[in-house]
Amino acid sequence: INIVYYLKQKEIITAAIKDTSGFVITTLTDTAESGINYLKYDLSINETAVTTINQKLKSSGSKTETKKADDKKYYLIPGKYFIEIRAEGTLRAEKEFLIEEKK
Repeated sequence: INIVYYLKQKEIITAAIKDTSGFVITTLTDTAESGINYLKYDLSINETAVTTINQKLKSSGSKTETKKADDKKYYLIPGKYFIEIRAEGTLRAEKEFLIEEKK
């Protein structure tokens, strides 16, 4: 997906992908220009977050589990997530997004 955001000046940004409890699933960085910017995100998650995610799923009674895909990456499972964009430590934007199950 393309994450579209606007900044008044050139800055290095950090985009944190979080679950509904605020747990950071993955973090992306980008050197943004002034104006409209596009950050590509393939919906993959940090391998270090997988254990915590699976523990949270299990404790909630879910039978879903995050598993490694054929390309050796882990990906977001269907659900609600948030993206938080910060520049120089200051929150610049936050947006909710939904990953839906395949039909």
